[in-house]
Amino acid sequence: MISWLVAATGSYILNSSITFAAESGRKLSWRAYATFVVSGIVGLIVNTTALVFAAQVLLLPILIAKAVAILVSFIVNFSLSHFFVFRVRDGS
Repeated sequence: MISWLVAATGSYILNSSITFAAESGRKLSWRAYATFVVSGIVGLIVNTTALVFAAQVLLLPILIAKAVAILVSFIVNFSLSHFFVFRVRDGS
């Protein structure tokens, strides 16, 4: 759990500084960090759900199921970051 929090913190800093620099103004905030951590947990749940669904329902080979889960969770994580974590807020 500690390693996940370290990775999430590093990812938040990099996303604030590079990927979503225009939206965040390259500023760090506790509110955005908390939202980022929650979106990361949602991404983990989506990844696991997609993997199980692809492997056990669609009966895809495990490597293909993992690739599908990675793609789905990438889309979800990016969308959550773009639309919720780093969205431009009025008055911010």
